Amino acid sequence: MLSLLGTSSWHVYSPFPQLEQNVEISPMAHLLPESEEMQNLTAQPELHANIHNLSELTQMTDVEENAIILEMRARSELLQQAFLAHKEALQRDTEQDEATASTTQEQETEPPPTPTPKVTPTPTPAPTATPKPQPTPAPTPAPTPTPAPTPVPTTTEEPVAVTLARMIHAEAHWETQNGKIAVGQCAVDRYNNTSALPGQSGAWNPGGSGTLTDILTRPRQFVLASADRVCDSCQQAANDAIGGARAYPNHFITNFRTTDSTESWSNAPYIGHIGVHAFYGFARP
Repeated sequence: MLSLLGTSSWHVYSPFPQLEQNVEISPMAHLLPESEEMQNLTAQPELHANIHNLSELTQMTDVEENAIILEMRARSELLQQAFLAHKEALQRDTEQDEATASTTQEQETEPPPTPTPKVTPTPTPAPTATPKPQPTPAPTPAPTPTPAPTPVPTTTEEPVAVTLARMIHAEAHWETQNGKIAVGQCAVDRYNNTSALPGQSGAWNPGGSGTLTDILTRPRQFVLASADRVCDSCQQAANDAIGGARAYPNHFITNFRTTDSTESWSNAPYIGHIGVHAFYGFARP
C-alpha cells in the first residue's frame, strides 16, 4: 500500500492577485490513522475552513490573507513530514519481521547435531616401583684449617712522575715549558745512561741498577720542592719528559746550572742555553 502513496499535492487558488500562489496540502493524512501526529494535525478546524467563500475573502485584508496562506503552508509541511516518518517506521518494522522470519526458518531446517559417542579409556596399570638400594653414607672428613691470607705490603712511595715534578718545580718553575722539559730530560737521561759515553768518565746508572727515583733522590744532586707546591705546568713537563719528550733530542743531558757561561762544566761539554739555564752533556751515539 505504501507504493501507492504518491507525493502529489492539492492546490488552493485564490481569485485575488495577492493570493495567486500554491498552497500545498498533503492528501495522505486520511490514510495514516495509526500516527498520533497525523491525527492531531488533521483535527485542526482551521484546515477545513471554507476559504472559497468570496464574500468572506473580499472582507479580508492583505495581511490576513497572507497569514492564512502561510499557516496553511506550514501545516501542510508538518503533515508531509509526519507522513514520511510514519512511512519509514513501517518499512523498518517490515524489514525486521522479514529478517526474524528468515532466521527462524533457517533454525528450523538445520538438523540437530549428532552426538559424539563417549569413549571410555582403558585404565593403564601403574608400573611396579623397584626399590633402589640406599647408598652407604661416606664418612665426613675433618675440616682443613684455612691458612690466614698473607697481608699485602703497603707502600707509601709516591709516583715517580710526582717526584720528577717536585724537582722541576724547585729547579726551574719560572722557565718556559721547553726549559722545564729540558730540566726533566736531565734526570731521565741520567737514568738511561747505563754505560759510559765517549768522553764520559763513567755512567750515571751503570748497568741500569737504579731507578729514576734513585737518580732524583741522590744526595747533593737535585733540589725537590714539597708536593703541595707543584704547579700544573711542572707536572705536565714531568709527564712529557717521562713519555719521551726531549728539549735536546740529539744529546744526553747530564748536568745543568744557572749561569751565563758557555764553557764546559763538570767534565761535560756545553750544549746550549734555555732561559737562565745552561745545559751540558754528550752527543748520542
